[in-house]
Amino acid sequence: MTDNKDVVVAGVNLSEHALVMNKEGVQYAPGYFSVVPRALKYDKDISSDAKVLWEIINDYAGSNRLAFPSHATLAKDMGKSVASIKRYIDELISNRWLTAQNRIGTSNYYYCAIPMEHYKAFDPGTTGYNPTIERVKFAELPPAQKGGSSSMS
Repeated sequence: MTDNKDVVVAGVNLSEHALVMNKEGVQYAPGYFSVVPRALKYDKDISSDAKVLWEIINDYAGSNRLAFPSHATLAKDMGKSVASIKRYIDELISNRWLTAQNRIGTSNYYYCAIPMEHYKAFDPGTTGYNPTIERVKFAELPPAQKGGSSSMS
């Protein structure tokens, strides 16, 4: 195991970051991360902005996965227009990652769904779930970059 003491990568001394990475703080506390299904993360039919919107709606949802933020709230959260939010919602609904129940005079109910073809990833009774995403195997690092004191430009 390499000591980060003198390791410099891309001009950054890793020892300076080890303190931040290893220090328990608010950014690492439970509840400060979003979990996104791997199948959604790699779904090529969903735009990046729609994936972020799913994540935001999921953050609003309680344990029942039901949320009801307004389009204006979601637009403010993402820094996008209400028209864009509606487009992302339609994209998520048409690809079965979100369901919506219209409510008159107030915000809609949203349910962050998981399409049935991906549900097996969350079913503890199944084993060996392997999404159709091909993993890229990177080439072996040159000896000078494998560890110890090295510098990359």
